[in-house]
Amino acid sequence: MEPAPLHGRELAPWLTPLRFAGLIFLLLLAAYPKVLLGFDSFYYRDYGVLGYPCIYYHHAAFWRGELPLWNPLSNCGTPFLAQWGTMALYPFSLLYLIFPLLLSLT
Repeated sequence: MEPAPLHGRELAPWLTPLRFAGLIFLLLLAAYPKVLLGFDSFYYRDYGVLGYPCIYYHHAAFWRGELPLWNPLSNCGTPFLAQWGTMALYPFSLLYLIFPLLLSLT
């Protein structure tokens, strides 16, 4: 059954999928403006302690032309390429290897 017309016009829904996506984007922009504009990133907690140092070492070793087998900078030395958590051989790691870290990590 169709909705009854309102004064000769049909009542259109206000919250369409496109408007909903726009509203969600505006709310996220209000909550995290620096992150969405690329000026800042979430560098705290586990990412700042575990993720960023590994990514920094991998980036530096890549541009020195070294194969990062051992990371001498973490915990007086740890295996690097043999650990799954470093994700050194993950295909999307090329994004932060090729581009500058400040641009690619945010």
